[in-house]
Amino acid sequence: MINWVKAVFSSTVYIQLWEDRIKIVNVGSKAVFDERPYIALSGKEKKPLIEAVGNDAYGLKGSGQFDVSNPFSHPRLLVNDFEKATKVIQYGIVEVCRAQRFQSAPIAVIHPHDRLEGGITGVECRVFRELALSAGARKVYLHIGNEIPLIDFSLSRVNEPEII
Repeated sequence: MINWVKAVFSSTVYIQLWEDRIKIVNVGSKAVFDERPYIALSGKEKKPLIEAVGNDAYGLKGSGQFDVSNPFSHPRLLVNDFEKATKVIQYGIVEVCRAQRFQSAPIAVIHPHDRLEGGITGVECRVFRELALSAGARKVYLHIGNEIPLIDFSLSRVNEPEII
């Protein structure tokens, strides 16, 4: 019964990741979060405060007041800082699901676009799945390949990677 209720009030989000861009789309409502994947933190305490995410955080870069970084920028992997990357994705999911009357944890399709030369490893698959789960998704699919069109979006079009 509880799973049925979750399914009725849940949405599907399509998360596309690049080193310099993150795009999250609520497949049902077509709400879009499409910004630079930056996060600005203040304070040096154990738990710094999030001051801004996305383009707003990028605008604070160089101000000296905040620690501004791109958690999706690393020479070898797409994810550099797991905790910060989780917060950026979580913020985007909240933004695209905001208009829903009843919010339930969404199903996420996560689609990395960069750093895929030579295939994707099991560790990378786990990182992407854990990112989405930590950001609030209840179920995660990993998609490798061409972009899934939103017009006739279906989970059957998800191309799960072959792990090398």
